[in-house]
Amino acid sequence: KEDNGVFILLASNDRKIWISPGYGVEDRLTAGINGELIRNVIIPEFKKGDYYQGLNKGVDAIFEVLTGAYQGTRQNNAQDTFPIGFFFFLFIVFIIFIIAISKNRRGGGNHGKGGRSNGTSILDAIILSNLGRGSYGGSSGGFGSSSGGSFGGGGFGGGFGGGGFSGGGAGGSW
Repeated sequence: KEDNGVFILLASNDRKIWISPGYGVEDRLTAGINGELIRNVIIPEFKKGDYYQGLNKGVDAIFEVLTGAYQGTRQNNAQDTFPIGFFFFLFIVFIIFIIAISKNRRGGGNHGKGGRSNGTSILDAIILSNLGRGSYGGSSGGFGSSSGGSFGGGGFGGGFGGGGFSGGGAGGSW
């Protein structure tokens, strides 16, 4: 009842693999970790044609993740030290600046009619409606992915006689 299983689907003829954790382990076996395991541990062995060794190393790495022993393979580059929050801040300031200039050109938004403004312009609505949205790429679910693997997505669907699978899965191909 803990739903702490992990489902690994290998389609060797299609050259695709998918890992989907149960709800009980998805906090430790995230989509990012799954994608890293697929790309860095499993697929290199699959490219050699050794499916058994790829699955064996992959399962060992999953156990390491679940016991806290897996440290990952992320490399730190000195070039990546610039904070991304700074770009977000500049973007917000830029949007506010554009809106302020837009209002001044139109005479405060009332177009010289006096009285109340007739609401926001189309430009304001587009900018403000897209302000909080982000695009993260990756897969939107399903089994397919690009040659480099993919992250995130809608999980595998579950229903195989017990328990379901959440959206923490990841897949890849080689």
